[in-house]
Amino acid sequence: MTVVPEQIEPDPTFKTVKFPNPEEKGALDLAIATAEKNGIKLVVATDPDADRFSVAIKCDSSWRQLTGNEIGFLFAMYVLEELQPKELFFKTYILNSTVSLQVLASMAQAEGIKFQDTLTGFKWIGNKAIDLKKEGYSVPFGYEEAIGFMFDVVNDKDGISAAAVWLQLYERWFASGELTPVDKLKAGYDKYGWFKEANGYYKLDDLSKTDKIFNTTIRKLYDGSNYPETLGVFKVKEWRDLTIGYESVTANGKPNLPVDPKLQMITAVLSPRDSDNEQDQVRFTARGSGTEPKIKIYIEGKSNTEEKAHDLAYLCWRVLKEEWFKPDENGLQEVI
Repeated sequence: MTVVPEQIEPDPTFKTVKFPNPEEKGALDLAIATAEKNGIKLVVATDPDADRFSVAIKCDSSWRQLTGNEIGFLFAMYVLEELQPKELFFKTYILNSTVSLQVLASMAQAEGIKFQDTLTGFKWIGNKAIDLKKEGYSVPFGYEEAIGFMFDVVNDKDGISAAAVWLQLYERWFASGELTPVDKLKAGYDKYGWFKEANGYYKLDDLSKTDKIFNTTIRKLYDGSNYPETLGVFKVKEWRDLTIGYESVTANGKPNLPVDPKLQMITAVLSPRDSDNEQDQVRFTARGSGTEPKIKIYIEGKSNTEEKAHDLAYLCWRVLKEEWFKPDENGLQEVI
């Protein structure tokens, strides 16, 4: 193991990075430079309090930092390989936040295990794991896209256990050099469906704009009915509004997740109106940030090819921008 000399000692000013979170762009620059200098092809990192975990890998001549969803998918595949025999699967849950890629739901359906999504944050993921364990289930893994990963060590995100599991995973699959993390991700997507994300946010200069956009723009578009039938070039297949307490696919029309009138949060599943491919769909969540002046957007495109899944995700971003958020009209700064 080689460490970054400039970052080995605790420093409360964090002068080597703009922001001390490995999720932020540039946070791994020194680590990657150190790896490059020493002929190393793998970088692992945590944030200063060691609850978040990130990975960068060298692909041919360039470096690629894996997203939280990509790391989560690799962890989930590894956990299922370790969880044998398969007779144990029916007593097993895997978890992630509702804004994370739902490839785990597709995996669970294919493999015969159980899946549950939760609200964002490990308050929800960890407590759901505790509840399920009390009911006699095993919960070997849970994650959220903001590089938080939970294993059956502690009911919370933990960068130390994530690093330990990642190194085991890496030794098992990639140490020989015959297979790369990108290869393993491709094999997983080929098996469970291609999921590609288009995540971003809109910066606000006035916090009141969040309620205004959701209440007087978005919900007014469907005249107070349960949900719109179309959204731009998409058909609406499922609709969940955790602010008003509505979900289109439950028997009683009530969401399975907690409702909070103070939280602006809408999730929908869409399909393109011009496609006959049942695998083509988009799932998105739009929510107001609870801590920052932002409206956060999480989009996943799903299809049978990587290119199509990517195109669907970014098409959805453009539709939401034009139909809902209208940054020029509302004075928002688009970040994607």
